[in-house]
Amino acid sequence: MINKSKNNILSLIIKSLFLSIGGMIFPVLYIFIPAMFVVESVYSGIVKIFSFFMGVCFLVGLLMSPLIGVMMFVVFGPIILTFHYMISNKYSVNTTIIVTSIIFFISLIVGLYWVGFTPEVLNSPENVKSFIEVERNLMSSMGEKVELSNAYLTQVYNLTIQIIPSVLIIISLIVSYCTYSIVGKSILKRGGIIIQPSSFIFFRVPKGLPLALFISMFLIYILKGTIGSIYSIMMMNIVLIFSFILFVLGFSVLMYLLNKLKFGGILKFVIYVSVFIIPFFQIALIFLGLLDYLFNFRKLPN
Repeated sequence: MINKSKNNILSLIIKSLFLSIGGMIFPVLYIFIPAMFVVESVYSGIVKIFSFFMGVCFLVGLLMSPLIGVMMFVVFGPIILTFHYMISNKYSVNTTIIVTSIIFFISLIVGLYWVGFTPEVLNSPENVKSFIEVERNLMSSMGEKVELSNAYLTQVYNLTIQIIPSVLIIISLIVSYCTYSIVGKSILKRGGIIIQPSSFIFFRVPKGLPLALFISMFLIYILKGTIGSIYSIMMMNIVLIFSFILFVLGFSVLMYLLNKLKFGGILKFVIYVSVFIIPFFQIALIFLGLLDYLFNFRKLPN
């Protein structure tokens, strides 16, 4: 039993190091790192496993860059601790996802500020100029002959900066949900069981979440005269978050229907790819998600 535990921890360290290196090329790999440590913490205790996590961050700092090692610790350390606490104390799925999303969002903000991604830096003329140059070079490499003005590209850059809060919140929700799902399935494969999210085809949005977003939009609208130019930025971010949640819900309904109608694997793949590359389908799924939220087509329990 002791040898098996040692093997699991050795495997954890090796895998996390490879994922840390591979994540520099494919950032999506980083999503597996916190899940692995949370799984082992359930079996070996959080103090022991978190010590190994700190050791991995130190090794990453030596092998790659101290900046990357510290960034890993700042971003993933709090969510590992929070997940272990929430799972150990058997909190509900919705509560766990919301709390861990908030913790990860705060960690991202702290990490980004630490490496220098501050509002002052992002809005500096040098970054705007670099963005314009990159866009022009990209369009030239793609053979695009349409000449876009500096004013238009500057507007695009400013819009991109303005939606960063909603993008970070969406990333936090995705990381939290995926981490929780990976942890639950990994523990199940090892013969254990924890409270965990159901299969994605049965995904449901917590009843109070869209209402909270709607109330936020209403309050921002009322305070429009007080908050001034920030009004449009705040409203845009809330709309993006609300649209994303409904899109995910709509995608879950689509998967449910395709499974129920027994569509073939190839046809499913074509439909899924189309959803992500054709804007019309994305709007349709947002509308489908809204209808399912209101009428619960799948008759799922709250």
